[in-house]
Formats: sequence, structure tokens, C-alpha cells
Amino acid sequence: MSFYNFLSHGLIDPGALSIETFAECWLLADQLAERSDPLAPFGPYLYNYWQHLLDWWAARAQAPVLTLVYEHLRRDLAPQVARVADFMGIAADAALLELATRQAAFEFMAAHKEQFSDEIIGIPHRLHKVVRGEVGAHRQRLSPALSARIDAAWRHYVTPVTGATGYEEFIAVLP
Repeated sequence: MSFYNFLSHGLIDPGALSIETFAECWLLADQLAERSDPLAPFGPYLYNYWQHLLDWWAARAQAPVLTLVYEHLRRDLAPQVARVADFMGIAADAALLELATRQAAFEFMAAHKEQFSDEIIGIPHRLHKVVRGEVGAHRQRLSPALSARIDAAWRHYVTPVTGATGYEEFIAVLP
């Protein structure tokens, strides 16, 4: 949902490309042809979301990696900001942590969204990363059939590597 919302504010017309079609192209098309397949057509197969997730998962064993979960950030931001400061080796006092927490809040970022946007060559306007700030919106916006296909893709790619049978189980094991 987040990637679709991001692209819907600049690159795609949500009236012309539904979330269902988008998911078929960017999340599920990779099941038809893996990116390592030399016969796979050029296109979304070059970006396998599931492999991207697993690459970060594997990186934890090779270097210090701090994993943040959006749901945790939205639910209780201050401890997550403190985790980031600690991970970065910043000796942050209470005033600095309060300032960083205030400026990391969705409401602040939404009010200053130009600072959190990307300029892409050939696109006449910036693409905003701060769009809705919703947690769980996919439950209302995705059809049961698409949700089931995404769950199946998770089990195909992610479960064999992490053992987590779904996203909620996955984030439960993250520190």
C-alpha cells in the first residue's frame, strides 16, 4: 500500500491502475519468472520485493543492522527514536530525544512533506514519501483474493528463510 500510495502521487494514475493491477505487476509477477531467469522479460521482475526483504534479513549476520517496523514507529515513536540514537552511537539527552521524536512524528513530516520527498528527473513534481501514515489500511483496500495471493507469496519466499509464516509473526521476532 505504501509503495502504491507513493507512486500514486506522481507516477501512476490510481484511476487507471488499481491496487490490484499494481500488486500483480510489482509484487506477484516475480512468481512467474525469477529475476535470475535469463528468459524473464524486462520489467518488474528486476525488483523482487520479497528478495529485497530477505537481503536485509541476511545482512543482520554480516553487519550491524537496525530494523525498524513502521507499526512500532506509529504506535510508540519515542523509544524507537532512542533506539536509533543508541544504534548510531549518539549520546542524546532528553531534550535532543524529544526534538528528534517531535520531528520524526508523522504530523510534523506531513506538515513539512517537501523536506521528505524525492525529485526524479523527468517528473515535473516531487514524489512525497509522507502520504497517509496509516497502519493496516491494506485490510480495507485489498480484496480477500489479493490478500491471499500476497500471503501465498510471503510463504513462498519469506517463510523458508525466516520461518515466519506471515508479516505479524515476522515483526514479532525483530528486536
